[in-house]
Amino acid sequence: MLNQNLKIIDTVVREYITAVVFTDCGDTEQPPSDITFSDQAVFRAISECADFIGQCEQAGLLTEYAKTNYTWDSFAHDFWFTRNHHGVGFWDRGIGELGDKLTKIANNFGSSYFYEGDDGLGYFG
Repeated sequence: MLNQNLKIIDTVVREYITAVVFTDCGDTEQPPSDITFSDQAVFRAISECADFIGQCEQAGLLTEYAKTNYTWDSFAHDFWFTRNHHGVGFWDRGIGELGDKLTKIANNFGSSYFYEGDDGLGYFG
C-alpha cells in the first residue's frame, strides 16, 4: 500500500508541474517552457499536492475518484486547472457530485501563478 501511495503522490506532483508549464510557460511574457523550477517551487508543489490529497482522503473522495475512468495524471491537472479557474477541471469531467466536491476543495487553495525569478528559476506566487 505504501508503494502505491508513493506512486500516486509522485504522479500527482509530476503532472501538477506539467499542468503549470502547460498553462503558465512558453507564451509571450511567460517563463520559458524549459524553465528549471526552484527548490522552493518544487517543495511548494509537493506540499500543496500532498495537502490536497490529504483533504480529499479525509473527505473519502480518493476511493471514489479511483473508481472513475480518470487517471491520477488527470487528477493533478484538474487540481491546477480548477484552483486557477482555467475553464476546465473537476467540475467539467462529468463525475457529478464527486466533481463538485473536488472542485470545492481545490478552490479552497486559492489561485496560484508561476513566474520567472531574477535568478532565472521558476517560482510560485
